[in-house]
Amino acid sequence: MRKRTNYHPLVKLCIITLIFLGLPSPPSSAQEIEPVYIDSVFFEFNIMDYVNRFSPKPIEGNNGKWGYEDYDHNIVIQPRYDWAGEFSEWFAPVQIDNKFGFIDTKGQEVIALQYDQVKKFNEGLAAVSLNGKWGFIELSGDQVVPLKYDFVSNFSEGMALVDLNYKRGFIDQTGKELISLKYDGAGTFSGGFAPVAIGTKWGYINKEGQEVIPLNYDGIQSYISDEGVAIMQVGNKLGVVNKLGKEIIPAQYDYATVFADGVAVVNKGAVVNSEGNYIGGKYGLIDQNGKEITPLQYDYLDFQEGVGIAYMNGKFGLIDESGKELSGFIYDQIRAFKDERAVVQLNDKYGYIDKNGEELTPIKYDHAEDYVNRLAIVTIGGREIVGAWIGGKKGLLNHEGKEITPIKYEEITRGSEREGLFEVSLDEEQGYIDITGKEVIPPKYEGAYSFSEGLGAIKLNDKFGFIDKTGKIVIPPIYERANDYSEGLAAVKFNYKFGFIDKKGTWIIPPIYDYIVYEVNDGFRGGVIKVGLGDEEFFIDKNGRKVE
Repeated sequence: MRKRTNYHPLVKLCIITLIFLGLPSPPSSAQEIEPVYIDSVFFEFNIMDYVNRFSPKPIEGNNGKWGYEDYDHNIVIQPRYDWAGEFSEWFAPVQIDNKFGFIDTKGQEVIALQYDQVKKFNEGLAAVSLNGKWGFIELSGDQVVPLKYDFVSNFSEGMALVDLNYKRGFIDQTGKELISLKYDGAGTFSGGFAPVAIGTKWGYINKEGQEVIPLNYDGIQSYISDEGVAIMQVGNKLGVVNKLGKEIIPAQYDYATVFADGVAVVNKGAVVNSEGNYIGGKYGLIDQNGKEITPLQYDYLDFQEGVGIAYMNGKFGLIDESGKELSGFIYDQIRAFKDERAVVQLNDKYGYIDKNGEELTPIKYDHAEDYVNRLAIVTIGGREIVGAWIGGKKGLLNHEGKEITPIKYEEITRGSEREGLFEVSLDEEQGYIDITGKEVIPPKYEGAYSFSEGLGAIKLNDKFGFIDKTGKIVIPPIYERANDYSEGLAAVKFNYKFGFIDKKGTWIIPPIYDYIVYEVNDGFRGGVIKVGLGDEEFFIDKNGRKVE
């Protein structure tokens, strides 16, 4: 389901009106129109989604250049580019000296850095620009659509939006103009339809170029929703039209959301204040047939993923897509759902509910954090100071709302969660618990810090060392300071100087530096790190050699 987008006529929150009537050319390859796939290429979509998801990710190195790291944060392509984009269909766009090209996942240059701008590959083609004109190349680098357009979108459903001399139309993957360039505004195809405008009036066409929704509207939703309808605008009011061009609901609302899960939130009487927020009016739910599922009776209503958080008569409650109350309107606050759980507040105490409105915990906590990775941190006691909760005792809840640790810790932090651990503090000593709440390393250290690359820094007798996940000390605490491991090395301070050790504690770079330049990074990135010696700051590699 697509992400919900809100519309209001006073601020022209009609995406296509803002984006396409102005006919802007994107200033860099980083600005793209995202691809949309349909059922006919669903299998291909899943394969490419998997490839793209697990391809290396761009990362900025300590030298200010860009390279790529793998899922475990290992550098796999050294930082040497001025800019690097995400991989898509096995290739990634990169830039050196204002010229763009493409590399593969091994860092090999597969398409020369010769273009002024590029977009990522999509449906086997990539948009490229040279001397202000756009066209398309295929994976081999061969040009399949001449560089003659002022602007192009990525391909979507086998068609790309193109612009020439401020007129827009659509081409296929051979460059043939299937829909003539006659529109003043247009959006990409999604679900077989595309929004278009002549002058300032908007409607929709199908892939044959036929108008399926007449160009009668002052604004229109940028895609037809899964329910087969779109929000449209006439003057300062919003209504609903279906993909056959029939007006389901005349333009009468002051606020409306895109349909999702078969419903949309609407409001009559809302206005936008100077801060851009909607105030006033009453909210309700409508279905795709125009029926008001609920009366417009709520002072606030946010509907997402099959459940609505509503506010009425000074209290919050939950409703479903039929308007049925899932919980009573009894809460002083309901936060947005995270991990299918929401924090609720009642009489200055907090707890959790699920999407059925069932209370998973007693409403007894003085502070409750949102669920992350199916775990939540709660606090009893303490107080809020400048937006932070200070003091009290903390514990950990599982996804069912069960306390899997006693509410006893002064602090629980998520710094090592990626490696399956949480740092905890008890009686001013620190240790670690795992994701089941078990104390795997009892609190006994003056400091316990984030694990990285399998080792965690600890502080004992005012000195720093490293332990493994069993609690075994693998590097004795003899250092005045210790940073996280990065690329197999950790910066440590010994006799007031910084050097670098490996995971056995062996000096790889002796302690001769006065400081590490932390505003760049506190560890190696792309095989280099910035250090300070006397009045000089410079980069060194993992052998301690100075690099430019």
